[in-house]
Amino acid sequence: MHIPSATPSTGRRHRRVFDDTNNPWYPWPDKETCIVDVLRHVPRCAFSTKQNQVIHWAMSVLGIHDVPTERTMKDVDKKLQSICGVQSLRFVSAFSNIYYTNDIAALIAQEMANPRVRRHLHFLPEKTSGSISEAWQAARWLDELDPAFLTQCIRKKDDKTQDFFVFEPALLKNRLAFMPTRWFIEGKSTYAKGWYMSLDPQRRGWIVEEHTPVVVCEDDLDLSLPLFHERHAIYQVPSPQSIIGSSISSDLHEETDCYIGSRCESSPRAPILPWTRTDPRAGNKWRKRAKGHRVVSFPLWLYCDDTSGNTSKKWNKHNSFLFTAAGLPRRLVHQEYNIHFVSTSNIASPLEMAEGIVAQIKQAQEHGVWAWDAEERDYVLVIPSVFALLGDNPMQSELCCHSGLAANHFCRVCWVEGSDMDDDSNVIKAPDGGDTNLPLSREASPAPESTLGSTSGAKTRKTETLEEASARIGCFMSISERIRTKAETLGVLMEQFVHAKRVGGKTAMNNRRTETGIRDSYQARFLEALTDLTTKKSRTKVQKTADVSALLAKLPAPPELINPLFKLDELDAHADTPVEVLHVVLLGIVKYFWRDIISRLKAPEKEILKARLSSFDTSALNIPPLSGETLVSYAGSLVGRDFRAIAQVAPFVLHDLGVHDDILRVWMALSKVVPLVWQPEIEDMTLYLPRLSRSIRYLLDCTCRFDAQWFNKPKFHMLVHLPEHIRRFGPAMLFATEGFESFNAIIRARSIHSNRHAPSRDIARSMAQSNRIRHLVSGGFFRIPRDVNPSGGLASSASHTLLSPWMDSVSPILPKTHWRAIGKQPLDLINSQSFTKKFLGIINEDEGTSIAGAFERAEAHEKAPQAVYTPQKIGLPSVNCTRGDWVLIARRDTDTPQLARIREIVYQHGKSHVILVHDYTVGGVHPYYEMPTVHPKPSLRVISGEDIRCPVSVVHNCKDNQCPLSSTHIVRQESEHTQQRARRVVHHNIDDLILNTGQMRSSKVVGKLAAPAPSLDRQSIVVAAATKLLEKKKRKKALPPREPPVVPQSQERIPPTNPISTTRSTQSDSRDSNLVSEQSLPEATTPSVHRCRELLHLQSYLPESLLMDIS
Repeated sequence: MHIPSATPSTGRRHRRVFDDTNNPWYPWPDKETCIVDVLRHVPRCAFSTKQNQVIHWAMSVLGIHDVPTERTMKDVDKKLQSICGVQSLRFVSAFSNIYYTNDIAALIAQEMANPRVRRHLHFLPEKTSGSISEAWQAARWLDELDPAFLTQCIRKKDDKTQDFFVFEPALLKNRLAFMPTRWFIEGKSTYAKGWYMSLDPQRRGWIVEEHTPVVVCEDDLDLSLPLFHERHAIYQVPSPQSIIGSSISSDLHEETDCYIGSRCESSPRAPILPWTRTDPRAGNKWRKRAKGHRVVSFPLWLYCDDTSGNTSKKWNKHNSFLFTAAGLPRRLVHQEYNIHFVSTSNIASPLEMAEGIVAQIKQAQEHGVWAWDAEERDYVLVIPSVFALLGDNPMQSELCCHSGLAANHFCRVCWVEGSDMDDDSNVIKAPDGGDTNLPLSREASPAPESTLGSTSGAKTRKTETLEEASARIGCFMSISERIRTKAETLGVLMEQFVHAKRVGGKTAMNNRRTETGIRDSYQARFLEALTDLTTKKSRTKVQKTADVSALLAKLPAPPELINPLFKLDELDAHADTPVEVLHVVLLGIVKYFWRDIISRLKAPEKEILKARLSSFDTSALNIPPLSGETLVSYAGSLVGRDFRAIAQVAPFVLHDLGVHDDILRVWMALSKVVPLVWQPEIEDMTLYLPRLSRSIRYLLDCTCRFDAQWFNKPKFHMLVHLPEHIRRFGPAMLFATEGFESFNAIIRARSIHSNRHAPSRDIARSMAQSNRIRHLVSGGFFRIPRDVNPSGGLASSASHTLLSPWMDSVSPILPKTHWRAIGKQPLDLINSQSFTKKFLGIINEDEGTSIAGAFERAEAHEKAPQAVYTPQKIGLPSVNCTRGDWVLIARRDTDTPQLARIREIVYQHGKSHVILVHDYTVGGVHPYYEMPTVHPKPSLRVISGEDIRCPVSVVHNCKDNQCPLSSTHIVRQESEHTQQRARRVVHHNIDDLILNTGQMRSSKVVGKLAAPAPSLDRQSIVVAAATKLLEKKKRKKALPPREPPVVPQSQERIPPTNPISTTRSTQSDSRDSNLVSEQSLPEATTPSVHRCRELLHLQSYLPESLLMDIS
């Protein structure tokens, strides 16, 4: 599509950004500037300055006139950012580190003004009949979130003139007085939870009956507070602004009739508590601030992670914060388009950066964020809140002041205890204080002889009994009765502060950290400064006390020394850091077991496994064909998508490899847990949660039966908290982090193409510019500047009392005509050739056309419109099905699906798809696979394409039929056929089939046919596992101590550990000066010398901590 430039491109001209708002290319001055600006800020196509210069040169030599120079584009960036962009804010942390964050208020306002996003945003929770697929349907938003951070008001569908606010008395149509507390949607109507109000005995005012929660439909609301106050005399009752107090006990009232005009008196025995939620005379504070506009909530999924700013292997740690709107549907919430960058720094720690982020959110919660609503075409006041903190396990532990998975109390959610590193072996403690000797291995496989550890020092302790060992293991496999809370953690942190400032209190502080597993990395730096003074040598106690007092006078108040995230009232970091299934399940449990089983196989068995993996049909799993060579030979270097595939196919490829049956049972148990965890929609939460809990219990029981040493890994315990997190936040896919992990590549690209002098500032500004392009090309609204100063910036008289420039400059006093979007010409240009979809991640709403739709546009259809067309595949809303595919069929979603295989697809113009299928019966559960068997029926039938629910994976029963391998597969290299042949599985008795209920795809439908997890006798399993552990320990104690490796005296001594310098810049120099050349060692003729050579090789690139573990 050719779109002419707005003006003739003859000669250089002066570009002014704000002069002509009637310019069709506004806010760009012309077409050339528009194209170059978009090109420079495409999120996935970051360019360096030199690359931009090459692009400008190429455009010029191609004859394109008036190409803006590099300097001009930098000026354009600044001017456009001031009009329709997001500002990057400078912060200095409590430890004097400088970092930048993008204006969170402006990012939120842009989402509200973006029509592509706004139409999908939800601001009210929803109560369903049990089906839950979104965050706003789960308990956290529906029942738990503080009403202060929820949507404050609604407008009735049939009356847009009144705003009904929470915690303001309203009059119902039945003449009852009602105090709403929170709004929610059920069906197509809005409802309010709240309390009725009654008159006090003297009829002087109102009493809120908080003892009896009630639900009221919006259709029953009659008068909001202003009108109720205006007309209260008509009903001969006190003003709704006269609230005497609240009654909280249901048995303290003799009369419950609360109709206006009736005698609604509280019993003299009823204690009335003061009403403190609002000022009764003013009502909800947001009514005055809203100035007649709506007030909505905007919960955020806040994510934090560390990533490298380099493409090389050299680690350049950048801590980054991202967020996405919790009010977006699951299918959109983790799209790259909807993920927003907040801040990054390679200097400041995550909790230091949280200072500025929390400060912005707190101010936005106090004052609200004014935004332009692209749907309502009106101003709206937005209240942001943090819905949950996402990240991997170490990051989530740091964010909630927890010591991490290596701590004695390794769980950030409950008080289950773990290892005691001071004991003669790594152990897990029982709740009653009993200790046992369950080893904590740091390797993927808990090899018994290598993970028990060795006795350290001369410390001795009582031998653990069988009862104590059993209790300890059972405790690990369940949730502790004691759950961590925000208030309790704050109390422990204050105790640590008291110990730190006391001379001689350092040991007590450290002991308290060990006893509780609570350590605030933010507070720790202040405490270290205090303990340095209290333990300083050559100072008397009086002098030390004086030094501490002098330091405390310079420090902020003790509450200000604690993790900034604990200042967010809506957030309990222990409860609101949901289990991250990517790292806990795929990169945790699945990875552990896969590496373990590969390590147990010999070379011939590995070759068989490679062939089976490469032969597996993955078409119904929505994953590419498997490479057995990669999955087996490089088991230690796999990533999440590899383990996702392994979890779905492992039960069918691990048989008859000489592996113990207990190991195989673990994989069968995993195949029951994985599809439940990755289920995108839960039909009935009351049925789903018990089923998930039962499957997790079965997995833990099988793991314990195999080897209880796997409970070295705290991630196994984290699984038991997953059902509760799903109940509170929705399906686990909502708080999975794959989308955020992928976004790290964009941050890395910005780091690579910067000069590295100010990474936090430069990356923040670059991301803000990309965000501006995203907003403009999406048709987002922005403000037209009213006044322009000579430098091209907006003239403003704002007082700049707030952190956010957006909040300081935007208010509803600006006329609505000051909001506009870019014009048709730039939109047509950018949307041509699917540019926005390919490079900006903007996905259109339509789902595309089916294969039949393509046929209708073909020449064959024009010649014979009534012809019958038999396509190879059929397009469904979310997937394509081809001939030979296995599918599940059901006329309604509530029906039990039936299994069938597609034989033919027929389409005729004017009619729906007709599909010929061969029906199959889903039989009983196979004893090995623990999945249903499949048997063919003799008949065929015709169905409609609308009856297909999903494709499904049906796998041949190779175990019972002993399917051999044959070298029949032609090997391709460099896109060519070769003479080489690879082995593949040859199936016998091809009708002996198994339904793969372990598939992740369409697990909601397939799960209806899955066999429930069996119940095992946990008590007997735990006792047997404890007995095995104690026997292993006895055998280990009976072994003679290992002799240290002997190095010939003629050779130079090898350092016992890696002498890595603490200064990163001199790390390589330190290694080079201390390491012995590997060639200087003698031939590895003995195990000891061979081990030394291995350590020397590892020493060249492994970090010190890991090297010490291995050595």
